[in-house]
Amino acid sequence: MQAPSPFSFQVTGPDGLCSFRFRPLDEWDGEFAVSMAGRTMTWRVLTIDREPDDGLSFSGMTEGGVSLWGEDFWFVIRATSGAVAVSYWRDQICWRTDVADPL
Repeated sequence: MQAPSPFSFQVTGPDGLCSFRFRPLDEWDGEFAVSMAGRTMTWRVLTIDREPDDGLSFSGMTEGGVSLWGEDFWFVIRATSGAVAVSYWRDQICWRTDVADPL
């Protein structure tokens, strides 16, 4: 699916306040600039999908998570018109999900 326009959101989770800024790299690809726990990371988006409820799902690997959590995770960021959720996956098990305030 075609990459959307830039957008940003914040969540508060176990790592404190986390900021996410999406930017498209070209027509089909993008990345998130992520700031959490005093660290800045760039997470490349590998897939963008349209959800049945017309939301968007972005997924890829966290980069820089080893220094924060001891390992990197597969992430899924699901954005709908009402909210954004960030899920972290390890070995097909969801480690945790942080939910942003409504957009």
